Amino acid sequence: MIGEHGDSEFIVWSSAFIGGIALTEFPIPEGVTLEQIQQEYTELTRKRGNSILEL
Repeated sequence: MIGEHGDSEFIVWSSAFIGGIALTEFPIPEGVTLEQIQQEYTELTRKRGNSILEL
């Protein structure tokens, strides 16, 4: 993540790794695309940042 919590933050997808495997090479479940994952987690992360600040 880069930026402040909320709307100004963004995920650096090119640096995303899971267990040492680049996200672009990680086995993605059937029926789901990398683009869907990126969109879902971008929105989820922005909302979660605001939730953290509210606490």
